[in-house]
Amino acid sequence: MRDTGMQDNKRWKRWTLVVLALAIFGLFVWLDARSGGPGALAQESPLPTETPTPTATKVKRAVNEIVEPLETDAIFGSTRIVGTALVDSYQRYDIHVSPAGMENWQWVNTSFAIVHDDTLARLDTTVYPDGFYDLRSRAIRNDGTFTEFFVRGVEIRNAHPPTLTPVPNATPTPVSPLPTPTPAILSRIPGGQGFYAPDNGAVVRGVVPVRATVNGTLELRFTRYELAISPAGLEQWQLLTTSRDQVWQNVIYELDTTRYADGLYDLRLRNVYEDGNYSEYHLRGLTIANAGPPQLAFSPAAGFSLPRSGATVSGVVDFVGTVPAENLLRWELAWSPGRSEEWYFLVSGEQPVSDGLLARLDLSQLPAGLYDFRLRIVRSDYNYTDHLIRDLRLEAP
Repeated sequence: MRDTGMQDNKRWKRWTLVVLALAIFGLFVWLDARSGGPGALAQESPLPTETPTPTATKVKRAVNEIVEPLETDAIFGSTRIVGTALVDSYQRYDIHVSPAGMENWQWVNTSFAIVHDDTLARLDTTVYPDGFYDLRSRAIRNDGTFTEFFVRGVEIRNAHPPTLTPVPNATPTPVSPLPTPTPAILSRIPGGQGFYAPDNGAVVRGVVPVRATVNGTLELRFTRYELAISPAGLEQWQLLTTSRDQVWQNVIYELDTTRYADGLYDLRLRNVYEDGNYSEYHLRGLTIANAGPPQLAFSPAAGFSLPRSGATVSGVVDFVGTVPAENLLRWELAWSPGRSEEWYFLVSGEQPVSDGLLARLDLSQLPAGLYDFRLRIVRSDYNYTDHLIRDLRLEAP
C-alpha cells in the first residue's frame, strides 16, 4: 500500500510539472504576441504587398502608318516624319510628298530598315514653297506589291513658323535664322520624271535633243506627254510635240533652234494621266544663240555678291549670288558662328542662279556678333566648291 501511494505521488508531481510548463509556455507566447515580437507575425494577418507592374514591351506591329505630323499640322525647317513601316514579306519603304490634292509625288526617302514608331525620314521643308502638302508612306513587299498610308493637308510654314512650346530644363541649341524660300522651279524628280537635258540656263544652237522621263504609275495611268516652248518668263506656250509613248531618260524631241530668234526661252513638259491630272516640269532660261554669242556679254562669277565679308547687317538680310548651270547637281547655304567652322544647314536648291536672290534670312533670331556664311556648289560628279562670307557683323535691330 505504501509503495502504491508513493508511485501515485510521483505521478501527480510529474503531471503538475507538465501542466506548469505548458502554462509558462502559453504565458510567454501571449506576452510575445502583445509586444509585437516574432510571434505576432505568425498570428496577425500579413500586410498587403504591391504587385509590380510589368514593363511594357514594344510590339512589332505589321502596319504601315505615319503618326507625326498629322493632318493640318504646321511644320517648318527640318521636320521628322515619324511612324511604322512593316508588312508581310517586307522589302523596303518609300516616303513621298506632293502639293495637296495634286498627286504629284516627289521622292523624299527610301530605306530597307524596319522602323517601329520612329523616324521614317527627315523632310527639309525649306526646299518647298509655303503651302499645303500631302505625305505618303509606301511599304513594299518582295513581290513588288505595297500598302500606302496618307497624311493630307500638312502645312509648310517657313515664312511664319508656328511658335514652339518651350521644354523645361532643356539644353539650349543654336537657333538657325529662318529663310524665306523663293518658289521652286521643278525640272525633274531625281531618278524619276522630268527633264534630263539640256540644263537650266544652257546655251543651245542648231538641233538640240531634249531628254526626259515620261511615264505613269500603278495609281496614275499614263495617257500622253506634252512639250511646249515660250519666250522666257512670258508663259506664252506653243505646243512642240505630244506622244503616248513612255520614255525613260531618253530623247522625246529634237528642238530645231534655228526656227526661233536668238534669245531666252523656257520649256514646259506635262505628264498627263487618265484622270486628267498631270505632273509639270520646266526648263528655264535656255539661251538660243545661233547668230552670235549669247545675249549676256559676261557671266557673273560664282559665289556671293551681297553681303560682303566684314559688312555690318541687322534684321532681315538678302543673300545674293550666282550658281552656274554647268554640271550643277545642287547648291547649299549654311551658317556658322564666326571662324568656328560649326556649320548649320539653311537652304538648298537645284536651279542655277545668276546674280539673284539665294535666300532672305531673318538674322534677328541670332545674338549680335560675328558670323560666317557658306555657299556650297555641288557638281554632277559630287565634287564641290565652297564660297564664303567671313566675319559678317550682326547688330541688334
